Amino acid sequence: MSNHISAVVDRKEYWLPQVIHHRAACATRTESYVCVYSHRFADTILFHHEGGVDVGDVEAKALKMEVKVGAAVPTAAEISQTLLVNLTDDSVKSLVGKFIEALYKVYRNLHFTYMEINPLVIREGKIYILDLAAKLDQCAEYLCKAEWGEVEYPAPFGRKHILRRPTSRNWTASRERLSNSPY
Repeated sequence: MSNHISAVVDRKEYWLPQVIHHRAACATRTESYVCVYSHRFADTILFHHEGGVDVGDVEAKALKMEVKVGAAVPTAAEISQTLLVNLTDDSVKSLVGKFIEALYKVYRNLHFTYMEINPLVIREGKIYILDLAAKLDQCAEYLCKAEWGEVEYPAPFGRKHILRRPTSRNWTASRERLSNSPY
């Protein structure tokens, strides 16, 4: 059975993931929340056994694990002991512990600065990522170009796009500035 549907529209192929009916099919809550973010002296891994739209103030609710800069990647057992104490099923705890360990390895190796999965659905021995938000460290582009591929960074929020001219410096696009420019 295929895990996705492929469709071609206007000569472009679109990949659509399999629909996961996780709320109606399960009597127990299957949505969780996981987040990894970097700050000056450490990476912080957050996990909350309840996720989804109504998760609320995750920073206050979630269990936290600090990984100091330069420290080894925590093992699945360490993650389970620190973050997964609210999961009661040992097989689910083991599965999620291994998942978070692998997720953190990817986070670190590809130089992410932020990665949030909400909800993370755990159902029938499988993990499904339903929504993911992530930020890359643009300064690591020279290290990760082969793994990242071509990444186009948007202009920072609230700023206009930058025009690049081969003979002049970068400048912010605006009609007034363009019309009054000597270039």
